Amino acid sequence: MSEVSYAYHANALGIGGVINGPTRKVIPSLAATVLAPTGGLGSSIVSDYNQHGVSFTTAYSMVRGDIDSNGDFRTEAEVTIDNLDVLDTLHVDRMRATVTSLRNPADNEARITFHAEYHGVFNGSDQILPDVDLDLFTNYPTYDSFLGEVASDRDKYKAMFGWPDDEASTIDDAIKSALNPRGLASPSAMQSLRASMVRGLKTKHDAQAYPGNIVRVPGVGKVHFAEVLLKPGRRRLTLLQIDLDRPAQIRRRSVSSSAAFESRASTAGIETLGAPAPSSGGTMTMASLEGNGTLIWPKQGG
Repeated sequence: MSEVSYAYHANALGIGGVINGPTRKVIPSLAATVLAPTGGLGSSIVSDYNQHGVSFTTAYSMVRGDIDSNGDFRTEAEVTIDNLDVLDTLHVDRMRATVTSLRNPADNEARITFHAEYHGVFNGSDQILPDVDLDLFTNYPTYDSFLGEVASDRDKYKAMFGWPDDEASTIDDAIKSALNPRGLASPSAMQSLRASMVRGLKTKHDAQAYPGNIVRVPGVGKVHFAEVLLKPGRRRLTLLQIDLDRPAQIRRRSVSSSAAFESRASTAGIETLGAPAPSSGGTMTMASLEGNGTLIWPKQGG
């Protein structure tokens, strides 16, 4: 058999996005790095950023690709942000994420696992405590195994990930494909599925974990925690994505009341998020990374 080669794929981003106001402001892709297809190592660091209502002391990203001692093609990506502040309201002391992809030439798909952590997340003076599930994606590191787990308790995961009813056909098709012993995938099953490493959110004033991974922070917008996009052999983790309020809704002030915390949940007293505003204030992505690769066979000259 000819020897296979591997095209590595990994990228990591500190912060980037667009703010729509009286004028359109672009936050460039900061602390962004991409791995060479042949592997190796890359890194980027940005310090003391403070523009357009966003500041942080350090944003760092790293990507790496090599063959490990077991003969697996190993891809890693990491991103860390310290002392993040958004519009004088949302603050994160530190957040960090890693993704590791292992691909053996004998396997049909890479095994991809994540790590995510948040320290000191505040909405004004009210602390937000994301309930991070480190086991789910570790125990089910492939697309098929993840969907097999989802199929075992579909209603539970539908509620946990906030899947709306209009996504049901895609989810069902993907699950059927995953459970198909012949491994035949329908076109809809190849669409990205959205999940999260956060199974609930708490506040300093309320120890109850509210389902979902999205909160609305007044004066900022809708904040997504640890969102994961899945496709066969491909996963992306984003620690924070913010759908900004319309400019007229953004107030540059701190919010101290716990009543300002709103979670996507059906729990009494917690407002369910409705449809997005017709005019967006922009979107920001913070601490986002991906790592995988593609087998190439036969190797040139093999």
